[in-house]
Amino acid sequence: MSEPDPTTRPPFASFNVLSFFYSYSSQGQPWLDGLTGWKIVGEGVRMWVTAKSESQPRCRIVVFDISADAPEEAFGSHTHPGGECFLVLEGAIVDECGTTHEAGSMVMMPPGSKHHPRAIGHTIIVVAWGNGIEMVTPE
Repeated sequence: MSEPDPTTRPPFASFNVLSFFYSYSSQGQPWLDGLTGWKIVGEGVRMWVTAKSESQPRCRIVVFDISADAPEEAFGSHTHPGGECFLVLEGAIVDECGTTHEAGSMVMMPPGSKHHPRAIGHTIIVVAWGNGIEMVTPE
């Protein structure tokens, strides 16, 4: 069986997209190195937009590659007006309640929920959001 090309952009708004990326997690990180168009979005954090909606431009499916030495505040407090779903491919994400979501975990966050995730070690996550992201000013 031939392996799918990781540089191919899968169709938007399909949970098969998450399966597509999860299938690569068992192969280790080399598949990431073949992707082009990474954007640095914070200290030790890069993002690759894998899919976006033409009709709803704030809808995205992205991959975050978070280095082991990224500071805890690499992801600031934020909300997703349309909700968020993320799949941890490697490493772990800790939420503001102290819950650790390890590799293989899929987390669904309702629309408008506020969170401030942090990574433990080198972490790769696939994130889908339905109506963008809004940063929250610290209180």
